[in-house]
Amino acid sequence: MSQFTDTARTVTASLRALFPATPLLRNDHLSDKFGASDYEAVRLMRAVHEAGLTAGVAFHVGSQCIDPESYIRALGIAERVIEE
Repeated sequence: MSQFTDTARTVTASLRALFPATPLLRNDHLSDKFGASDYEAVRLMRAVHEAGLTAGVAFHVGSQCIDPESYIRALGIAERVIEE
């Protein structure tokens, strides 16, 4: 396998032990509506880094979004999460 997607934090340690060289992808929604707050996202990114993994950020503003400001806000949130 070339990579995994991980949506449960407890799974990360088990997969890392079994497949130490395989990239793990974590899928968490970065909003209070769908999952993690900004603070929680930072905590998750740190946990991924501490586990020796490479973390990344992706977001979806909504398929019906027509407001450019929504993209600007989402990029700002992603930037803050990455910088912290």
